[in-house]
Amino acid sequence: MKKKILPMFFLLSLAIGLCIAVSGCSALKLKAPANLRVSDDGFLSWDEVDGAAAYRVFINDGVFDTDENRLDIFWLTDSYDVYLIDVVALDAKNRIKSESSELFEYDLQDSGGWTLQYNGEGYDVAGTEDSKNVVSGKVILPSVYNDLPVTGIADEAFMLCKNLTSIIIPDSITEIGQAAFNCCTSLARAELPRRLQSLERIAFGGCKTLTELKIPKTVQYISGEMMNGCNGITTLEIEEGNEIYESQGNCIVRKADRQLVCGTKNCEIPENIASVGENAFYKMDIEKLSLPKGVESIGTAAFQNCEKLKELCLPDGLKTIGSRAFSGCAFDYVSIPMSVESIGGDAFNFFHGLSVTLPKSVKKLGANAFDKYVTIYTDLKHDENYPEDWKLPETQMDSSFIYSFDSYAPAFPVKRRIITDCVFVCEDGVPYVDSFNPEHNLDSDAGNSDNPYQVPGRAGYVFGGWADGNGNVVWHTEFHIFQKVSGSAPSSSGADLSYTPKSKYILSLSGPAGEIPSGNLLYAVWTPAN
Repeated sequence: MKKKILPMFFLLSLAIGLCIAVSGCSALKLKAPANLRVSDDGFLSWDEVDGAAAYRVFINDGVFDTDENRLDIFWLTDSYDVYLIDVVALDAKNRIKSESSELFEYDLQDSGGWTLQYNGEGYDVAGTEDSKNVVSGKVILPSVYNDLPVTGIADEAFMLCKNLTSIIIPDSITEIGQAAFNCCTSLARAELPRRLQSLERIAFGGCKTLTELKIPKTVQYISGEMMNGCNGITTLEIEEGNEIYESQGNCIVRKADRQLVCGTKNCEIPENIASVGENAFYKMDIEKLSLPKGVESIGTAAFQNCEKLKELCLPDGLKTIGSRAFSGCAFDYVSIPMSVESIGGDAFNFFHGLSVTLPKSVKKLGANAFDKYVTIYTDLKHDENYPEDWKLPETQMDSSFIYSFDSYAPAFPVKRRIITDCVFVCEDGVPYVDSFNPEHNLDSDAGNSDNPYQVPGRAGYVFGGWADGNGNVVWHTEFHIFQKVSGSAPSSSGADLSYTPKSKYILSLSGPAGEIPSGNLLYAVWTPAN
């Protein structure tokens, strides 16, 4: 590589000399660019020079101008080599106005940790037994090996390679296998090849440093799990001309049936979609979700483990909610639209207490559709049989957990609450609780910290308690703070019970049950949220 140093410095010195002799700039007025560095996503940058209008970058024998104090060299450094880089500042007329920067040596070498395997027609890139400990920095894959094309990246080829920062994938690659880059947590850049045919499940799962993914028009199959947990991605696009998919608002949509296949945490869900596919937003850091009208089904695990999802609004017209669709989320209440016919198993199964407005028009509830800490408000009558396909566990649960309530930490049973005889009012097909008859629902100790009910919810409103027919609030709400504790504590019977509950603020009712006239309706008090 030393033979490249002389030509570059000769050209640079000649350019600066010509600037002084021909342009009459007897003095170079600007400071030399300093602190050259290359980021993980392939950008060369340097400290901004005051007064500079542009910069000229010399990379080995190449010369490149840029208006910014950085240059994308990802594809300019597409082979393993030592790149000698120098930068000068320019004025508005593109005249050199500074000394050159100190010579920067960008040494790009193959870290190893991957191999090539014959597939019958060409080669696939595959991992080795020690890939996760060896692969690091920028990886450049070949397009040809032994005079045969390199056409695929095998399943799990770079899985758990946490020191992989970027990768150049040649256009000969047509398939990226399952989990090929799964949990490559430092991967900042991976540009997809122009002949790519498929993106398999979790191909880029857990690549939290990746910021954009641009999919070529040649792709014929995209798994909904392709980028699960990639919360750093802010740009998700598919090239125009793809016959099967299109991109809208950082979502990938399948054209034939208008299914949303996958999306980013900052996406704008298109108004014209008909369904949300399986695993479409698995483990995404979505905080609010309002699905548009027209969505009829939500697939299995579509929003599973979206642990920051605290607000959910489901649309009228929704018919099916798949298994585990919202398992592991963080919202406190959900109103099931009147149009919903089926809710899959474990659909809303997560640890903390959940309030559900559930119309009896729902025909099918899968096993553990709601977790054991749920309070269900339903328009079923107390003496009415549950629908045959409502598979609910026993109402009374065992004393499996102990909570710390302020300074008082008794052992108490966690109960499933089903509040019947509710009167619903609908807003755009989504019900909320207007009133209910407490005679068949509230125990004498209801509202104590030992036995909390979750209050009902309504989008855009705050629940303010239960009022009698004269408008007097007879049951109030308060926050019960359940602190996370680990270890063991004495129960009321003197036995030791292990407990590790999750920290959570839970709304519950408080007030003496004796103040509620037997047989009278209680009316929900709703105040618009700020």
